[in-house]
Amino acid sequence: MSDQDFQWFTMLDVEELGIDSIAKEIADRANDGTDAVYLSWDIDSFDPAYAPGTGEPEPNGLTSREGIRMIRLLSKSFDPDRFAMDLVEIAPAYDVSDSSSYNGGITSGLGQRLVIELLAGLSLTKRGLEGRRSCQTKSLSWVLETHTVLASQQLKSQREINEN
Repeated sequence: MSDQDFQWFTMLDVEELGIDSIAKEIADRANDGTDAVYLSWDIDSFDPAYAPGTGEPEPNGLTSREGIRMIRLLSKSFDPDRFAMDLVEIAPAYDVSDSSSYNGGITSGLGQRLVIELLAGLSLTKRGLEGRRSCQTKSLSWVLETHTVLASQQLKSQREINEN
């Protein structure tokens, strides 16, 4: 991988460098000489305490707070019209948390939150609000609350359909 100039970060790097520094390095490398960016994020990069529902849980992974911070930073680092992402390896059947909860388990809930954070950040960036911290905080809160309410309503509607 080193001959391909491939870069990876260990949890020791996360501890020593911090999420902000790593997110900047990822964005700088991804944006360097490219027309578009595609990011694939594997949920098993999170510690099983935060994302047990995956095929290969690995101890000493990211916390949900670190991952959400990372996605917030990355979502403001790319051209929204030239960016795509997938979040892989979420396996609700392997999630040991309460599968009857509103989000289908903590892994699915974390995955949902990461996607919402990404979409909110890309939306703010597209609107030119990335440099205005006060606007971002207010807008991001509103976007997250709106998406969370809509997602909850959709899940409730789906449950009612399934029950009938």
